[in-house]
Amino acid sequence: MESVLAVPRLETRKPLREEVYQVLRKAIIEGKLRGGARLVETEIAQQLGISRTPVREAIHMLESEGMVSSIPRKGYVVADFSAQEVEEIFGVRQVLEGYAGRLATSRISATQLDELKEIYARSLRCVDEQDSASQLFQLNTEFHDLLISCSQNRRLRELIDTVRSSLLSYRLATLTDPAERRHSVEGHKLILAALERRDADAVEDLIKRHVAHSMNVVLQKEFQKELEHKKRRVV
Repeated sequence: MESVLAVPRLETRKPLREEVYQVLRKAIIEGKLRGGARLVETEIAQQLGISRTPVREAIHMLESEGMVSSIPRKGYVVADFSAQEVEEIFGVRQVLEGYAGRLATSRISATQLDELKEIYARSLRCVDEQDSASQLFQLNTEFHDLLISCSQNRRLRELIDTVRSSLLSYRLATLTDPAERRHSVEGHKLILAALERRDADAVEDLIKRHVAHSMNVVLQKEFQKELEHKKRRVV
């Protein structure tokens, strides 16, 4: 395995499995560990200077999120998806997050709405000042997490977390292009305006459009050859 996990020193304030989990998760999200990359416990442990046990536990945590898959006779690999699988996952996200937005419209508090506005303002500054995609990704995640939390539906939130986590690396890829970064932030502005109007239909529709746009960006960016091949077969 390529040495992409080296860090000066793992923090000891958290359980080691949590630290390893965060290191691996970050490497996957940032594309340092691409889909299909093998996760060899002994190599990871050696790179991080720890035993294999917390590495194994961290990999199992990532597997439960759908970010890692177990392949017979190959071991654990970073989850890799086809264009069809990406469409299916994003389709589920559209429905679940749209419903969460509908619920949040009537349940969001004034304080939470102000918090969303603050996250939006920070995101806009991030775009204007051309900060890193990873910084905007974090703010984007904060915005959606808070909005989903405002639905006050724990089971719905858990389902969304499971669906979203499997595509984290693709979500970051949608924010590498300057035009798409601004489009994402502008989408949040429209959602905020609909929330202020307490327009549940508009909030749900805007969120679904927002997620659909991200899906199309991912498909065009990551699966262009596969899509072209599929079109040729149909013709």
